[in-house]
Amino acid sequence: MGDWTGRFILSPGWGYYHGPTSDVDFHRHHAIQICISGTSSLTVELDDQRIVRDPVVVVGSDIAHRIRTSQDAAHLFYVEPSSMLGRLVLQGMCQDSIFVPDEKVTREVCARFDQPDLAVDNEMIAETLLILFPQTESVSELSPMDDRIRRALDLIEKEDLERLVLAEIAERCGLSESRFRHLFSLETGLSYSSFMLWMKMQRAILNLGVSKSLTEAAHVGGFSDSAHLARTFRRMFGFAASDLTKQASFSLSP
Repeated sequence: MGDWTGRFILSPGWGYYHGPTSDVDFHRHHAIQICISGTSSLTVELDDQRIVRDPVVVVGSDIAHRIRTSQDAAHLFYVEPSSMLGRLVLQGMCQDSIFVPDEKVTREVCARFDQPDLAVDNEMIAETLLILFPQTESVSELSPMDDRIRRALDLIEKEDLERLVLAEIAERCGLSESRFRHLFSLETGLSYSSFMLWMKMQRAILNLGVSKSLTEAAHVGGFSDSAHLARTFRRMFGFAASDLTKQASFSLSP
């Protein structure tokens, strides 16, 4: 059992953990991982025997690695590679498996996180990424969301995720299935399937914070069973959902 007793926030396309961490074995996960340790350095080992020590380290999607931390709490971001935020990171990393910023950028990033009651949301993450990768294109101002996709999001929010069928949602929004997929990705920054997986994980994790039961959380999130939830969580974040069940706090971000 690991020591992951901090604060965990989940939003469609990204997750955030702040608190103590436990050493883990080599693993890989779908999400891009942004590690910020503040005053002390993280040690990130890759399975090709490279070792990186720095207060800020970005690990690419599906890269085998393990993290050793000091006793200080770390900030860990997990970003869906296909999201707008993920694409910004991938553009900045230029297909490298790991990224370490220069000293000036490291100091600026660490200073942003050295404050109490840190507000973590999409805007804050986007601003941090633009500090990390100043050569990337700026995140453009979003135009008002298409009413049909807003209607779809309302349906997803209210309905049983396990029973939702893409074709039915598209029809209720007045769109063909192919047009719905394209417009949904354009408006939300995530494919429909990726968005739904993050939504299911949101519901499961929020319940986990209350019930402390993987079985109940899996049911609420629409996973087939606790093993399915556990596998999906580990694939997305690289550590066990059960490591968060005792003292960690859970919340969602819009």
